[in-house]
Order: sequence, then structure tokens, then C-alpha cells
Amino acid sequence: MKTSAELVNKLLKRINYEGDLTPTLATLAHLQRSFLLNVPFENLNIHIGRTIQIDTDSVFQKIVTENRGGFCYECNSLFGDLLEVLNYHITIISARMYGSDNIAGPEFDHYAILVDLDQPYLVDVGQGRGFRSPLKLDGSTVSAEGILYRVVQFSDHEQVQSKENDKDWKPVFDFTRKPRKRADFQAMCEYHQTSPESVFTKQMMATLATPTGRKTLTHMTYKETVGTETVERLLADEDERRACLLAEFRLRI
Repeated sequence: MKTSAELVNKLLKRINYEGDLTPTLATLAHLQRSFLLNVPFENLNIHIGRTIQIDTDSVFQKIVTENRGGFCYECNSLFGDLLEVLNYHITIISARMYGSDNIAGPEFDHYAILVDLDQPYLVDVGQGRGFRSPLKLDGSTVSAEGILYRVVQFSDHEQVQSKENDKDWKPVFDFTRKPRKRADFQAMCEYHQTSPESVFTKQMMATLATPTGRKTLTHMTYKETVGTETVERLLADEDERRACLLAEFRLRI
């Protein structure tokens, strides 16, 4: 088990964070942005036959020591560990992601965090493309990469929604505020590593937020967005893909 000081010092260095550590909203926003700009959302282990574990030591070893990224169960659990050491009051919550079929997935499909400050804030560093700052639960919006995000209340759950340009609001994921434990997500974490129905087993992916947009590698296609402009190219072979992972995402596999 990592000591509190070791976890904080090494993780802050991993995300290139320098600043105040007082548990305020401003610090939380700065930490979230720093994490998203430095830790890729990626599923490479699934495609090279390495089992993903989500206990504190395993996630720390992968993301911090090995300079890797991860998906929601890894990124959000590690970020939650950091917040707790920094004396934030957090609640782990389960979310149900919406797919391209516009149907919500099962419980524990997504791991997210609520942080209690002057009011509760939704925090997520494990979604890939998503909101980059703490999101209030009162319907107010935040913007990231030209997309608006908000939380809408329903009778038995709450829902994160997104809106792009002049399009309609669409659901991103449903959640409740019921407290969960890290171990509650183990079965779905295993499902997403092994099931042919999981989006993570169907194709290799890595994506990283940048100050002006995003870099994304999906199978053999690399795409970089700066503002509203996107450049896309097809990689020739596995050697070029590995070179791209190292150069653009700092991932050495």
C-alpha cells in the first residue's frame, strides 16, 4: 500500500500539477484538468492480454509508475484516492453509460465521483471525451471542446447530458447518489475486459485532452483536433502505431 505522501507526491508529478493543495473548488478544478491533460484514457492492456486490476496499488503502479493511462475504473479510482488524501469528502457512484443505440448500460458500467464542497459536484477523469471541470448538479452548464454539459434531475435518478452546436441535448450517463465501494465495480471491470459485447474489446483506443482540443488513436486511425479543425491519418502498420502511441500519448507498450 502506498503511503499518503508517496501517493500525493508521485501522482502530482505524474499529472504535472504545481499549485495549492487546499481542498477548495478551485484546487479541484485545477487537479481535474491536470489529470485529463496528462493521463490518457486507454484500453491497451485489454488488447495485449494484461489483466486490469483496480485496487489502489495496481492502479498506482500502472498509471504513475509505468506512466500509463486507463479507463474509468482505473482513472477515477486513482483520482478519488488522491482527493481523499487531500481531505476532500468524496462519494463513489455508479453510472450507466448511453451507447450509440441511445440505451443506458447496466449498473456499474461507469465509475464516477461526487465531491461535497459548498454543494455536490460531479467529477469524472475516466470518460475519454467529456467535461473537464467539476459539474454542479443544479442544471447549470460547463463547456469543453465546444460541447455543453449539464445534469438534469429525474424522479429516480440524475442524468448527464451533452449538447453540441445547435443539436438537441442527448444523454451521456444516468446515475444516483447512492454511495458505492470500489469492489462493487470489479465484475463490470472484468466484463469490459473480456466480453465481445464490450466497446473496449472491439477496438484498441487511446485519447488525450490537449489545451486546444484532443488527440485520439482508434485502431489504426490517428486524429488530432485543434479548435474546430481536425486532421486525420491512417497508420501503415503496427510499428507506426507504436511510434504514434509513444510520440503523441507518451505510452510505451
